[in-house]
Amino acid sequence: MGYPGNIGLDAYGSLVSDLQERGLPELAITILQKNITFRTPTVVTLVNLGQLFEQVGKLPEAIDAYEKALTLQPIQELDKDYQHTAQQYLQAVKQRLQQ
Repeated sequence: MGYPGNIGLDAYGSLVSDLQERGLPELAITILQKNITFRTPTVVTLVNLGQLFEQVGKLPEAIDAYEKALTLQPIQELDKDYQHTAQQYLQAVKQRLQQ
C-alpha cells in the first residue's frame, strides 16, 4: 500500500495512454504535466511526455522532455531502457528539425 498522498497518482499512466489512444494527445499532455507537478518526474514519464509532444508537433518541447529524461539518475533497469529510448528519440527529433 502506498502513501495516502499518492493514492490514485499511479492511474495517470493508464489515463494518459487511454487519452492518447482516443486521439486526445493534448489532453494527455495536460494530465501528464499535472502528474509531474505532484510527483518527481521519472525517466518513463518524461519519455512519454516527449512522445506526446512529438505527436502534436511540438518538437522543441519533445527535445526538452527527452533531454530531462537523460539527466535523471536511473533508479531501475526500466529507467536505463527508457534513457536509451530517449537518446534515440532525441536524435530523431533533432534531425527532423534540421530538415
